[in-house]
Amino acid sequence: MAATKVDEDEKVAFELQERLLMSHQTLARLQNQDLSAVRRKKQVELMISEMKALPDNTVMYKSVGKAYFLSPKTDLVSEAEGTVQAVSTEIESIKTQRGVVEQKLKETEGELRELITSHPELRRQLTNVRVA
Repeated sequence: MAATKVDEDEKVAFELQERLLMSHQTLARLQNQDLSAVRRKKQVELMISEMKALPDNTVMYKSVGKAYFLSPKTDLVSEAEGTVQAVSTEIESIKTQRGVVEQKLKETEGELRELITSHPELRRQLTNVRVA
């Protein structure tokens, strides 16, 4: 009976450890997405400021695939401003997701800490496990 209880606790501990690892990976992925989106937003904002500094009658081209098409400055600026809005929304979404993942991570760490505290023999078993 006692061996069964230890086996169940060991199984729960390994599941918690796996959830912890997955949460860390998800958090790292979200951080990379956030950095990428912030970089993209800064690039587009710089492009907008450069385009607004040019006279209204400046000839501008829009890149579509491998082709370039003549486009009015106002269209290009408004399209870029739309991109800034879309990226801002994406950044907010990523921040919300990060908050959820961080909360789950804290909960999982707490559960694992509680389980290890109540079963000291699990600590030795978990510290001997190598994660690739």
